[in-house]
Amino acid sequence: MGGVACRVGLLVLSLGVVGWAGLCPAELGAQLATLLYHYTPVELFRQGVIGWELAGGQPPEAGPAWQALLEVQDSLQTLSRTLAGEGGWPQTLGAVREAQLKLAEAAGAVGQLVDLDWSEISSEQLDNLAATLAAGREAMDQLVLTAGEEAGALGESWEFQVAFLTQTVLLAPGTPYLNLAPQWLEYLEGEVPGWFPIEGREALGELIGLANRPLSPEEGERAREAASRLLKLVLERCGGGG
Repeated sequence: MGGVACRVGLLVLSLGVVGWAGLCPAELGAQLATLLYHYTPVELFRQGVIGWELAGGQPPEAGPAWQALLEVQDSLQTLSRTLAGEGGWPQTLGAVREAQLKLAEAAGAVGQLVDLDWSEISSEQLDNLAATLAAGREAMDQLVLTAGEEAGALGESWEFQVAFLTQTVLLAPGTPYLNLAPQWLEYLEGEVPGWFPIEGREALGELIGLANRPLSPEEGERAREAASRLLKLVLERCGGGG
């Protein structure tokens, strides 16, 4: 994963946008996939809180979740400034700002636990913490849904979804597992835009062929290579390939 993911990460950050007045759907899809990846420690912490409340044992560590919340908040602030400056993603901008509010609440709640003895926390406090974390995750999920819908209104839903999927594959730790429901497989194959080149269709076919089953390390590398080719093509579209 490391080499490919790093190269793609640099590509997402450095690729100029010529064909769009601002952030294009594929770029936004890749950025949101990266945001969710960095949000992972928060979701793991939420699950740990619920598990500890139900079964006891070792309480989850708050530090990694708190740090992740601060980092994601910074990224959301940058994205908010970008979208506000462009004016082309009003619904997504609203969802970003809502996520900022929910994550600020979550960061405040988690930050109080970093140096706290968990034995001092009441059941009511745990319930409130779990609810605050759930609201944060819901806001992040809603951000992705809203951006996908707005990308569709711009006529580039497929490009957004492919960028989101491929960046997720590239960021997955270890050997990736491509969990794609039948309706998503049908969508990915059936909605390929006319501009998409044959080499991209071949990469898409390879990625779909590796979905919904455990992969060997070699197959996992093939999945990442196919994802890298797909992401490169949809991001090149942002640069005026249209």
